[in-house]
Amino acid sequence: MVKPLKTLIRLSKNEVDAKRKELVALEKIKQGFVESHDALRERLAEEARICAELPEASGSYGSFAKVTLEKLEKISAEIARLEAKIEKMRQEMHILFAEQKKYEIALDNKQTAIKQESDKKDTQNLDEIATIGYVRGKKA
Repeated sequence: MVKPLKTLIRLSKNEVDAKRKELVALEKIKQGFVESHDALRERLAEEARICAELPEASGSYGSFAKVTLEKLEKISAEIARLEAKIEKMRQEMHILFAEQKKYEIALDNKQTAIKQESDKKDTQNLDEIATIGYVRGKKA
């Protein structure tokens, strides 16, 4: 019974590790979108500042702002989608990790039971040896 549990633990650890790698990859992708979003926001603010200082530059600002705001909306939507996917993956990881822990606890319990049984047999053998020695000592 111990060997199958060890196999289940190993397989479960592999699943948790694979999910963790996927989660890290998604978080990196999300971080890239967040950085792009922040950079676009800064660029939009910088262009607005330049237009305020130089009125002749404001002619193309309207179309730039419109395109930039559309990009920001798309990036925000993608970030929201990734956050939902990341949360779902975290929940899956939690379930997988709980399953792994369940197997590890079962293995610990099984090993403890095996040790207790072995100790009990050793004690019985020692008691029997002591009883035989005592009986032989009485006969002599």
